Amino acid sequence: LVLLCISSYSFPSGCPSAWVVMAPKKATAKAASASAASGSSAKILEAFKKYDKNKDGTISKEELKALLSKLDSSVWSEKRLEKLVKAIDKDKNGKIDYDEFTKWVMGTTDNKDKQAVLDAAKADSASKTEEPKSESKDSKSASAADSKGDKKKEEAPTDSADADLSELMETIFKFFDEDQDGQLERVELLTGEEKRMGQLDFGPSERKKVIAWFKEAGAEGNPTSGMFLSKEKWDVAFKARITEEAEGEPLVEWLKKNYSVCLEPPKTSKKITDEEVKKEDPDAPREPPKYPITVPFQELDQHIAQAGSFDKTALVLSCGLNEVETFMSYQINSLVDVKLILNEVFISKSKPREEAQKEVRSKVKVAMNSNGFCKPLHIRMANSAFDWVSFCGEEVPSDIFCGSKMTVEHAHELGLVDTGHRVLLSCDDRWTSYQVVITSTFDLEKAQEFLADKLPHFSEMAIIIVDPESVKK
Repeated sequence: LVLLCISSYSFPSGCPSAWVVMAPKKATAKAASASAASGSSAKILEAFKKYDKNKDGTISKEELKALLSKLDSSVWSEKRLEKLVKAIDKDKNGKIDYDEFTKWVMGTTDNKDKQAVLDAAKADSASKTEEPKSESKDSKSASAADSKGDKKKEEAPTDSADADLSELMETIFKFFDEDQDGQLERVELLTGEEKRMGQLDFGPSERKKVIAWFKEAGAEGNPTSGMFLSKEKWDVAFKARITEEAEGEPLVEWLKKNYSVCLEPPKTSKKITDEEVKKEDPDAPREPPKYPITVPFQELDQHIAQAGSFDKTALVLSCGLNEVETFMSYQINSLVDVKLILNEVFISKSKPREEAQKEVRSKVKVAMNSNGFCKPLHIRMANSAFDWVSFCGEEVPSDIFCGSKMTVEHAHELGLVDTGHRVLLSCDDRWTSYQVVITSTFDLEKAQEFLADKLPHFSEMAIIIVDPESVKK
């Protein structure tokens, strides 16, 4: 098949790629065939544009009627228009997109209706190109000036809205693209959607829908070796998706309401340094609290930061509070989702253990070097008792669970940071932003029973219990 891309018309979001499909010709007729196809494509495109008055990339029944009625209003009744729309609208959504229009025009059926549709578009073009013969020079100038002014008034809001939409989409993509490598991985998409929708609302059915969209958008790879979607493909697919879901509502306003979580400024907890403590209270002793400690939910971020200032891994026990995971989803971190590992490696067995270990190692490295900076590594256990002791090895060193051992030098020895980044980290305090935070829905009793022999260096962790009574029901 010979595929010709129609690039002369700027298609709005949601309009499928415009491809004209033609049967192959003999080698000697290739040039003539391409030329004829190009001419036909241009005519089809021009006709489509004449009907698509609001430039939304589709033709409605009303837009068809507007032009066909000019040709012969007595012939084009509501019943005939309905029949015509049904003949062209193959996906039965009530509107005709460019792909459907092209296939219908290039097809072999409905020849009389087809000619009438093309004639009406041609007649509309002719009526617009005719100029009044007796128009004075002054009136022409005035008319042109008015037209120019009106055009500016119409275009200005559109240009501004497009710019705002592009800016919002850029922010949303960065929210999903956790490692900021310019492409969206399958795990990043699922993690981002869970943050946006909330853990309770993002159930199995929603996950399936998101994965289906991810594949349809053009994701490359496979679940075993990894899947990713380029920024360019995401832009096209995401814009089409939100255009459909917004149902005519201005996209900028719709995104602000439905993707507000993605647009919020990221939050991060700064570790408390010795110098800052001395400034506040010069006589304050620099000793860690006697863990485990119970804290109100409202002070959780402070206590996580405090644990980090003593080079301790924080084990946060939420005692079943969903608010803790919601809070953590708003933070800047590199996420390791234990339930995802359990599902892919041990339940569905869609991913080998070695591949999962490599992915965890990658998450650790991103936490230690995120565009030259560091951020926390969040290990989300949920209600599982995942055996990290047996999972750790060469790819995932058990020392990542021990804050006091994981120094810049040790991270370099383990190959988690390169030499250049090690030098950079040794020059300032950015390493203090790296910290391992483990969250579990267990209470202290369950953690001691089920996690003590599953988490490396459990006895050295800063165990922080969130007081359920601190959250008003």
